[in-house]
Amino acid sequence: MPEGFSFSHATRVKTGSATIMTGNTFVTVNHGLGYTPNISKFVIQGQADLGGRIAWVDTITATQFNINMSSMDLGNLVFTYHIIC
Repeated sequence: MPEGFSFSHATRVKTGSATIMTGNTFVTVNHGLGYTPNISKFVIQGQADLGGRIAWVDTITATQFNINMSSMDLGNLVFTYHIIC
């Protein structure tokens, strides 16, 4: 979790991880919430240095969302995600 970030006022937080595989720029993640969370409720964190690239969430539905990278990597990139419910 990003330093100084707290979920102390959240009623529930859905946490997981996802991997953008080598040669890809996104991964589709099944969140299992059963409703479409607002984009402002997402926190993602790369588990390695992103080398100046940008990561973001989009294509949010009642069952899944995408984690995207601004360019491909030569290795797998693992992200941790938190959705404040």
